[in-house]
Amino acid sequence: YNPDLSFEFIDRISLLLFLKFFSLFKIDPILMGSLSAFVLWIGIYLFSEKIVYQFDKSLKSTILFSILFNSSVFILTLSQYLYPTILLVLIDLVIFYLLINQHKNNLYINFIFLIIPFLFFSKVQSIAFISYIFWQLYKLNKINFKNIVLLILSTLFIIIIFYLLNTGSSDLGYYLVNQFKGRSSDVFPPFYAYFFEPSSLLIIF
Repeated sequence: YNPDLSFEFIDRISLLLFLKFFSLFKIDPILMGSLSAFVLWIGIYLFSEKIVYQFDKSLKSTILFSILFNSSVFILTLSQYLYPTILLVLIDLVIFYLLINQHKNNLYINFIFLIIPFLFFSKVQSIAFISYIFWQLYKLNKINFKNIVLLILSTLFIIIIFYLLNTGSSDLGYYLVNQFKGRSSDVFPPFYAYFFEPSSLLIIF
Protein backbone atom coordinates (compact mmCIF):
# COMPACT_ATOMS: atom_id res chain seq x y z
CA TYR A 1 0.00 0.00 0.00
CA ASN A 2 1.35 3.38 -1.05
CA PRO A 3 -0.11 6.21 1.12
CA ASP A 4 0.63 8.71 -1.66
CA LEU A 5 -1.93 7.03 -3.89
CA SER A 6 -5.65 7.37 -3.35
CA PHE A 7 -8.46 4.95 -4.09
CA GLU A 8 -11.63 5.62 -6.03
CA PHE A 9 -14.21 4.09 -3.73
CA ILE A 10 -14.75 5.51 -0.27
CA ASP A 11 -16.23 2.29 1.11
CA ARG A 12 -12.72 0.81 1.32
CA ILE A 13 -11.94 3.04 4.31
CA SER A 14 -12.75 0.46 7.00
CA LEU A 15 -10.71 -2.18 5.19
CA LEU A 16 -7.84 0.29 4.86
CA LEU A 17 -7.88 0.97 8.62
CA PHE A 18 -8.01 -2.77 9.29
CA LEU A 19 -4.96 -3.42 7.09
CA LYS A 20 -3.15 -0.43 8.59
CA PHE A 21 -3.52 -2.04 12.00
CA PHE A 22 -1.91 -5.29 10.78
CA SER A 23 0.87 -3.33 9.05
CA LEU A 24 2.04 -2.25 12.54
CA PHE A 25 3.36 -5.80 13.05
CA LYS A 26 6.04 -5.19 10.37
CA ILE A 27 5.56 -8.52 8.61
CA ASP A 28 5.73 -9.38 4.93
CA PRO A 29 2.78 -7.83 3.01
CA ILE A 30 1.74 -11.24 1.62
CA LEU A 31 1.69 -12.75 5.10
CA MET A 32 -0.12 -9.66 6.41
CA GLY A 33 -2.87 -10.18 3.82
CA SER A 34 -3.28 -13.85 4.79
CA LEU A 35 -3.19 -13.12 8.53
CA SER A 36 -5.77 -10.31 8.33
CA ALA A 37 -8.10 -12.47 6.20
CA PHE A 38 -7.68 -15.37 8.64
CA VAL A 39 -8.58 -13.15 11.62
CA LEU A 40 -11.69 -11.89 9.81
CA TRP A 41 -12.90 -15.41 9.00
CA ILE A 42 -12.29 -16.56 12.59
CA GLY A 43 -14.34 -13.58 13.81
CA ILE A 44 -17.13 -14.31 11.32
CA TYR A 45 -17.24 -17.97 12.39
CA LEU A 46 -17.32 -17.16 16.11
CA PHE A 47 -20.07 -14.55 15.86
CA SER A 48 -22.09 -16.69 13.42
CA GLU A 49 -21.85 -19.64 15.80
CA LYS A 50 -22.86 -17.47 18.77
CA ILE A 51 -25.92 -16.15 16.91
CA VAL A 52 -26.92 -19.68 15.81
CA TYR A 53 -26.50 -20.87 19.42
CA GLN A 54 -28.88 -18.13 20.63
CA PHE A 55 -31.74 -19.79 18.73
CA ASP A 56 -30.83 -23.47 19.00
CA LYS A 57 -28.53 -24.58 21.82
CA SER A 58 -28.11 -28.16 20.63
CA LEU A 59 -24.68 -29.62 19.90
CA LYS A 60 -26.05 -31.20 16.71
CA SER A 61 -26.96 -27.79 15.29
CA THR A 62 -23.53 -26.39 16.16
CA ILE A 63 -21.75 -29.29 14.45
CA LEU A 64 -23.98 -29.01 11.37
CA PHE A 65 -23.37 -25.25 11.20
CA SER A 66 -19.60 -25.78 11.48
CA ILE A 67 -19.55 -28.34 8.65
CA LEU A 68 -21.66 -26.15 6.34
CA PHE A 69 -19.70 -23.01 7.19
CA ASN A 70 -16.26 -24.50 6.57
CA SER A 71 -17.26 -26.38 3.41
CA SER A 72 -19.09 -23.40 1.93
CA VAL A 73 -17.92 -22.02 -1.40
CA PHE A 74 -17.96 -18.58 0.23
CA ILE A 75 -15.28 -19.68 2.71
CA LEU A 76 -13.10 -22.02 0.66
CA THR A 77 -12.80 -19.72 -2.36
CA LEU A 78 -12.51 -16.40 -0.54
CA SER A 79 -10.42 -17.29 2.50
CA GLN A 80 -7.13 -16.30 0.82
CA TYR A 81 -8.36 -12.94 -0.44
CA LEU A 82 -9.48 -9.91 1.51
CA TYR A 83 -12.66 -8.44 0.01
CA PRO A 84 -14.30 -5.38 1.60
CA THR A 85 -17.46 -7.53 1.73
CA ILE A 86 -15.81 -9.86 4.25
CA LEU A 87 -15.25 -7.00 6.70
CA LEU A 88 -18.86 -5.87 6.12
CA VAL A 89 -20.11 -9.35 7.09
CA LEU A 90 -18.08 -9.36 10.32
CA ILE A 91 -19.26 -5.87 11.37
CA ASP A 92 -22.83 -6.85 10.53
CA LEU A 93 -22.65 -10.00 12.64
CA VAL A 94 -21.19 -8.05 15.58
CA ILE A 95 -24.09 -5.57 15.38
CA PHE A 96 -26.69 -8.35 15.13
CA TYR A 97 -25.13 -10.10 18.13
CA LEU A 98 -25.28 -6.84 20.14
CA LEU A 99 -28.90 -6.32 19.07
CA ILE A 100 -29.93 -9.81 20.11
CA ASN A 101 -28.22 -9.44 23.50
CA GLN A 102 -28.88 -5.74 24.14
CA HIS A 103 -30.97 -6.60 27.22
CA LYS A 104 -27.86 -8.07 28.91
CA ASN A 105 -25.74 -4.91 28.80
CA ASN A 106 -26.84 -1.28 28.48
CA LEU A 107 -23.61 -0.41 26.65
CA TYR A 108 -24.39 -2.73 23.72
CA ILE A 109 -26.68 -0.16 22.09
CA ASN A 110 -23.99 2.54 22.41
CA PHE A 111 -21.49 0.22 20.70
CA ILE A 112 -23.94 -0.30 17.83
CA PHE A 113 -24.14 3.43 17.12
CA LEU A 114 -20.34 3.66 17.23
CA ILE A 115 -19.93 0.73 14.81
CA ILE A 116 -22.60 1.64 12.22
CA PRO A 117 -20.38 4.20 10.37
CA PHE A 118 -17.68 1.55 9.97
CA LEU A 119 -20.35 -0.67 8.41
CA PHE A 120 -21.24 2.04 5.88
CA PHE A 121 -17.60 2.73 5.04
CA SER A 122 -16.87 -0.98 4.55
CA LYS A 123 -19.19 -1.47 1.55
CA VAL A 124 -21.89 0.70 0.01
CA GLN A 125 -24.34 -2.24 -0.07
CA SER A 126 -24.46 -1.97 3.71
CA ILE A 127 -27.14 0.73 3.30
CA ALA A 128 -29.73 -2.08 3.24
CA PHE A 129 -28.35 -3.56 6.48
CA ILE A 130 -28.17 -0.13 8.14
CA SER A 131 -31.81 0.54 7.28
CA TYR A 132 -32.77 -2.78 8.86
CA ILE A 133 -30.67 -2.05 11.97
CA PHE A 134 -32.29 1.38 12.45
CA TRP A 135 -35.70 -0.21 12.06
CA GLN A 136 -34.84 -2.70 14.81
CA LEU A 137 -33.45 0.08 17.04
CA TYR A 138 -36.63 2.11 16.46
CA LYS A 139 -38.79 -0.87 17.50
CA LEU A 140 -36.67 -1.20 20.66
CA ASN A 141 -37.09 2.55 21.29
CA LYS A 142 -33.29 2.96 21.47
CA ILE A 143 -32.84 5.93 19.14
CA ASN A 144 -32.21 9.02 21.28
CA PHE A 145 -30.12 12.19 21.24
CA LYS A 146 -27.11 10.63 22.99
CA ASN A 147 -26.88 7.77 20.52
CA ILE A 148 -27.25 10.08 17.51
CA VAL A 149 -24.32 12.13 18.88
CA LEU A 150 -22.26 8.92 19.14
CA LEU A 151 -23.15 8.12 15.52
CA ILE A 152 -22.09 11.59 14.32
CA LEU A 153 -18.81 11.53 16.30
CA SER A 154 -17.92 8.08 14.94
CA THR A 155 -18.66 9.23 11.37
CA LEU A 156 -16.53 12.36 11.82
CA PHE A 157 -13.69 10.21 13.16
CA ILE A 158 -13.67 8.07 10.02
CA ILE A 159 -13.83 11.12 7.73
CA ILE A 160 -10.88 12.73 9.57
CA ILE A 161 -8.88 9.50 9.24
CA PHE A 162 -9.79 9.46 5.53
CA TYR A 163 -8.26 12.92 5.07
CA LEU A 164 -5.16 12.03 7.10
CA LEU A 165 -4.49 8.92 5.01
CA ASN A 166 -5.25 10.67 1.70
CA THR A 167 -3.41 13.97 1.98
CA GLY A 168 -3.04 14.17 -1.80
CA SER A 169 -6.81 14.06 -2.33
CA SER A 170 -9.21 16.07 -0.24
CA ASP A 171 -12.29 16.00 -2.47
CA LEU A 172 -14.66 13.78 -0.52
CA GLY A 173 -17.46 14.48 -3.02
CA TYR A 174 -15.38 12.92 -5.82
CA TYR A 175 -15.16 9.66 -3.91
CA LEU A 176 -18.85 9.66 -3.05
CA VAL A 177 -19.82 10.18 -6.70
CA ASN A 178 -17.52 7.34 -7.79
CA GLN A 179 -18.88 5.17 -4.99
CA PHE A 180 -22.47 5.31 -6.18
CA LYS A 181 -21.47 5.18 -9.82
CA GLY A 182 -19.50 1.99 -9.17
CA ARG A 183 -17.96 0.17 -12.11
CA SER A 184 -20.73 1.38 -14.45
CA SER A 185 -21.70 -2.20 -15.18
CA ASP A 186 -25.03 -2.69 -16.93
CA VAL A 187 -25.00 -6.44 -16.30
CA PHE A 188 -26.96 -7.79 -13.34
CA PRO A 189 -24.62 -9.97 -11.22
CA PRO A 190 -25.31 -13.69 -11.79
CA PHE A 191 -26.24 -14.50 -8.20
CA TYR A 192 -28.16 -17.53 -9.44
CA ALA A 193 -24.78 -19.23 -10.04
CA TYR A 194 -24.60 -19.99 -6.31
CA PHE A 195 -27.56 -22.35 -6.69
CA PHE A 196 -25.22 -24.65 -8.62
CA GLU A 197 -22.98 -24.96 -5.55
CA PRO A 198 -24.02 -27.93 -3.33
CA SER A 199 -22.92 -26.12 -0.16
CA SER A 200 -25.18 -23.15 -1.01
CA LEU A 201 -28.20 -25.42 -1.38
CA LEU A 202 -27.40 -27.20 1.88
CA ILE A 203 -27.14 -23.88 3.74
CA ILE A 204 -30.61 -22.86 2.49
CA PHE A 205 -32.12 -26.09 3.85
